[in-house]
Amino acid sequence: MTLADVVRRAREAKGMTQAQLAEAVGISQQAVGLIESGRTKAPTTSWKRIAAALDIPLQDLKTLMDQAKAEDGRIKGSHLTLASDSSSRVPAPNAGRAANLTPMGGVIRTIPVLGHAAGGAPGRGFIIMGDIIERVPCPPWLESVDGAYALYVDGESMVPRYFPGERVYIHPHKPPSPNDFVVAQVKRPGDFEPHGYIKQYKGWDRGMLILHQFNPDEDLEFDGDEVVALHKIVVPGLS
Repeated sequence: MTLADVVRRAREAKGMTQAQLAEAVGISQQAVGLIESGRTKAPTTSWKRIAAALDIPLQDLKTLMDQAKAEDGRIKGSHLTLASDSSSRVPAPNAGRAANLTPMGGVIRTIPVLGHAAGGAPGRGFIIMGDIIERVPCPPWLESVDGAYALYVDGESMVPRYFPGERVYIHPHKPPSPNDFVVAQVKRPGDFEPHGYIKQYKGWDRGMLILHQFNPDEDLEFDGDEVVALHKIVVPGLS
């Protein structure tokens, strides 16, 4: 039985939906779907929460994870380096160069997808961790950027600019300008990890970070002391 099968069957045996498991674990429903389809390996810290939520012995999941990673390495012919420090907020400086696929003799740089960033109101962002959900080909406009990473959008507050399930690419070193779109990582008192929000950057005012969302159309304020990181989303021609 595969890792994906074990998670899916255990979830169904407990009568949980993918959305309920996602809420219990602190990841998005899309991430659960990717895990159960075998398309991604969840971060180490997420596996611990998945095991607890589904009453699966952690060692059993670890054994299946090791088998899946070994098989993944044989298929891709490359070594995937996963971040093991769950306290990491952004990729290590050279994380974007940690793994390459080499089809037909060429070299394609890949970058990590770190998690899902919610477009919702404060308090409803998805957890962002340094662990890697999957790796994807690096877009040309970020090939020279160390530490570049990607996230999946969840929620509809930034429609029509960003849609649920859309992948966005982040430049962690380029300061945003007013009206740029950004990923804000915010850690409030009591939060175990920072939560991520995709918003439009408006600026700073009296120590508060001002961001804008489209649905509902309003400005949001975040205490500057709680902002862990503010990273610019980049697109072709605007990097």
